[in-house]
Amino acid sequence: MDENELKIEVAACCRVFEFLGLFDFSGHASVRIPGTDTFLINSRDSVRSVIKPENIIKVDLEGKSLEEGVKPPSEVFIYTAIYKHFPDVSAVAHLHSPAIISLSVLGKAYVPVIPRGSIFPDGIPVFEDSRLINSRERGLALAKALGSNRAVVLRGHGSVAIAESLKAVLFRAYFSELNAKYQMDAYRAGQEPQRLPEDEIKEANAHYSGRLYDKVWNYFFHKANITF
Repeated sequence: MDENELKIEVAACCRVFEFLGLFDFSGHASVRIPGTDTFLINSRDSVRSVIKPENIIKVDLEGKSLEEGVKPPSEVFIYTAIYKHFPDVSAVAHLHSPAIISLSVLGKAYVPVIPRGSIFPDGIPVFEDSRLINSRERGLALAKALGSNRAVVLRGHGSVAIAESLKAVLFRAYFSELNAKYQMDAYRAGQEPQRLPEDEIKEANAHYSGRLYDKVWNYFFHKANITF
């Protein structure tokens, strides 16, 4: 993809996340520009429900906007730290995931209870600082909390998902939130959520691929009736 195509994809991803309730007036999605030390992300003041490609800006790995007069999100240091420390990561999103936030507030761990929730078979680590990731130091601490995982929960705040593409990020973010919702449903019913058996987790994970990422992306893109 060229830069303009990548901007369209970032804008579409933001719109889908807002449609799904994973963004509100805030939240960000980004993609690394291949072969460079820059990435694309929605601008600080963009309205998430109507984001367009022209609201997507180029930022360097120090968090500086490369487009005059337009600022990146205040939590840009989430992205600079992750892209610096994980060269295999091509896409990152920060979400305000309601059910995942609820689990963190309860002090409950993420447990795979539905097949697609098994994308995180070992759970999701929790970053125990609920404040904005608005400094290099906090960005670095968050990147360290990720470790070898593909997502991290910010206690009482939201989550961050990383992947090899925006479509994979959408898949991970949506199904981890859905899994957390079913966990919360069990807690509300006064029950302990039942973890999937290991053989079911392993078999479910064998089916996740680019084809399925495309399928989920296309479904929500059209369901949200996104046009540019």
